[in-house]
Amino acid sequence: MSDANGWLPLHTSVKQGNLQMTQYLLAKGASVLDLANGMSVLDLAIQNQDATLTKLLLQSESPLSDVGPSLQTFLSQKIFAIKGVAEVSPPIPPSTFVGDLRALLNNAQFFDVTFTIEGKQM
Repeated sequence: MSDANGWLPLHTSVKQGNLQMTQYLLAKGASVLDLANGMSVLDLAIQNQDATLTKLLLQSESPLSDVGPSLQTFLSQKIFAIKGVAEVSPPIPPSTFVGDLRALLNNAQFFDVTFTIEGKQM
């Protein structure tokens, strides 16, 4: 049964970050499959960046079908935090694409076609 805001008890406990209540509700048969306001309990745990509840819900076989990108982002943030790495993207090295193509252009090892233009082989 949902509350006045449309939340089920399990959703409310996850939204509030209440680990003990969430464990209790799961033990009493609350389903991780139910949606409330279009959200799963796993969605709420990830949205709150609650690693403990996320782990609990994943262990409770919460479905991953709709949380792929958000779960990936959440986990990568937690991994950076655990490793103590600042959340800064690594620098992108300058492109060597044009130089690489030039090196291949007149390399006899890598060609299988010869163009003849005005009697000259290229």
